[in-house]
Amino acid sequence: MLFALLAKKEYTDDSGTQHKRWYKAGSLKETEVGARYLTLFHQPETTFILVPDDHQESVIQLDD
Repeated sequence: MLFALLAKKEYTDDSGTQHKRWYKAGSLKETEVGARYLTLFHQPETTFILVPDDHQESVIQLDD
């Protein structure tokens, strides 16, 4: 199965109207045996593999 990885870009045109555009930033491929591979278009020579994370990361609070 193949998934598209999209990134949202928000901008305001010259007349002050806000717009949202979705750009294809990469793809995610899932094989028949469940392996997942991520390709990011801004890193064309690199393929990432996604694996289950065995532990929970603590939540980082950015607010004071």
